[in-house]
Amino acid sequence: MKRLLIMMLVALSSVTTTQAQISNDLLNKANSGNAEAMFEVGNIYALGQNGVPQDNDKAMAWFIKAANIGNTKAMCSIGDLYASGFGGLFDYSKAMKWYNKALKNGNFDGMERIKQLALNGNTEAMCYMGRYFFDGIIVSQDYSKAMEWYQKAAESGHSDAMILIGNQYQSGIGVAQDFSKAMEWYQKAADSGSADAMFYIGNQYQSGEIVSQSYAKALEWYLKAAEKGHANAMFNIGEFFEFGIGGISKDHQKAIEWYLKAEDNGSSKSIKKLNQVDKETMFQIGSIYWTGQGVNQDFVKAISWWRKAAENGSSDAMYNIGSLYLFGQVVRQNYSEAMEWFNKAADNGNAKAMFHLGNMYETGQGVAQDYSKAMEWYQKAADRGNDLALYCIGELYYNGHGVSKDYKKAFAMYKKAVETSNNPISDAMMMLSTCYRYGFGTTKDLAKAEYWLKKAQESGNDKANAIKRLMGI
Repeated sequence: MKRLLIMMLVALSSVTTTQAQISNDLLNKANSGNAEAMFEVGNIYALGQNGVPQDNDKAMAWFIKAANIGNTKAMCSIGDLYASGFGGLFDYSKAMKWYNKALKNGNFDGMERIKQLALNGNTEAMCYMGRYFFDGIIVSQDYSKAMEWYQKAAESGHSDAMILIGNQYQSGIGVAQDFSKAMEWYQKAADSGSADAMFYIGNQYQSGEIVSQSYAKALEWYLKAAEKGHANAMFNIGEFFEFGIGGISKDHQKAIEWYLKAEDNGSSKSIKKLNQVDKETMFQIGSIYWTGQGVNQDFVKAISWWRKAAENGSSDAMYNIGSLYLFGQVVRQNYSEAMEWFNKAADNGNAKAMFHLGNMYETGQGVAQDYSKAMEWYQKAADRGNDLALYCIGELYYNGHGVSKDYKKAFAMYKKAVETSNNPISDAMMMLSTCYRYGFGTTKDLAKAEYWLKKAQESGNDKANAIKRLMGI
């Protein structure tokens, strides 16, 4: 470590200024985009040269500016700051990323710094050195030396090194090919908590390349990796459910949930897949985000996906967006927007949208009250099986709104509403009870009146409960 610090000081002092402060000329060059000048200004702040107070924050800011436009000395200096405790924390991982970036851009000092960290016992630096020898970067390619560095890192508990050793045994590069040893090293890495290793093991069981194929074990390991946030494992789990891999039951909903989790964790494969889904799946994704089923609830993403689905012709998505505007959920209430989206959905055959259009005309929400148009839309919705529309048509006939009052037609609609619905409408039951009790549109029948009142009560209708209490029954 002492040698590394000496190297840093030598590097940082390699640029000197003869003036007692940062010259205007140097600052002007730096501010004009001169990378070398930026580096020199950063260097002055890093060392506190010539009467300028040392300021690592300002030094880092100037080094980053210089590095962003290709100055490799600045890249090394950023690494030096992280390695020497910038911000009160020694961050060797960030240091090595910057050293490695300098090396990739032709500055060999980056590798020398990583080598010193490795010799001082830093396991991540050991892995970098192993990769350099394995890939033949700067140094001559030497698989044996690569393995030596990986072994040193693995002995100190570095899980990535364990995986890399497993890779060499699996491929037989630099060592005799040995699948058992490969799995042994992957298992060691997994036991140390490596999600990558868990994913690797899952892959091996899925492919059957080096172990007996077992989709059940593959899924088990993918799930373990997914619990630790491994995006590719999440994606693979999604494929298991999408395609029914290994005899698992196909489940489109679960597949989408896993693809969304993978996307949220940065899976490029999931992003690509989700960009190619059809309008029904887009709508489903929006609904998943809306309910938070299997993913973090996110109303903004839900609406975004519904809009995509709507743009691609999903009437259900159009209807949902209209409902948001109608009720002021998440978005500001806007009857005009609601009407526009319901019309779009209705034009695409959506019965629920037709019902809401009828209701808006009946109540005068966002439009002039118009019972005739209400009846028109209710009838369209009813023709497509909307039970609420049947009840509302009955109400229009019962009250004589926009049509001549007609109890027989009202009774027929109430009856049809409760008989054809999978989830009978309690208000329609209440009106059937009323019709039977007073003989409106049908023969008076107190037993049937009581029957439908009880059915309404069982369905949770508050008016039914109140009437039964008043009647003492």
